[in-house]
Amino acid sequence: GRQKLKAKPGLFAALVPAVTATLGDAFPELRAREKFVAAAIAEEEEAFDAMLSRGIKEFNARASALKESKATVLDGEAAFFLYDTMGFPLDLTNLMAKEVGLTVDEAGFEAAMREQRARSAAAAAAAVAWQLWSR
Repeated sequence: GRQKLKAKPGLFAALVPAVTATLGDAFPELRAREKFVAAAIAEEEEAFDAMLSRGIKEFNARASALKESKATVLDGEAAFFLYDTMGFPLDLTNLMAKEVGLTVDEAGFEAAMREQRARSAAAAAAAVAWQLWSR
């Protein structure tokens, strides 16, 4: 949102006083904790910006490599890596891919997601089994 608006970092945290002025009567706890809310939003905004910057850098590197090899599809594993490791949403990957003339293998992404869920479920089951066994 901030990038699309070409707004400076901290935009959303800077809106807290206006939101408090507008909604403070309905939500008195907002007035009481305005500084806390602004600090929490600023921290989240900073973390999101860092994640977004890392994801954009990774996407751009992969897109450049695909363009150099004349490929037009970002494979599902790459899209899943952006999602799972970089915190980069699939819809944003799709949007950015479209902007540079690429498509995303969504079926491959979904397959990678299923594999990750299966690994996670197996790990959780093993952890439960270990806890029961070690009692």
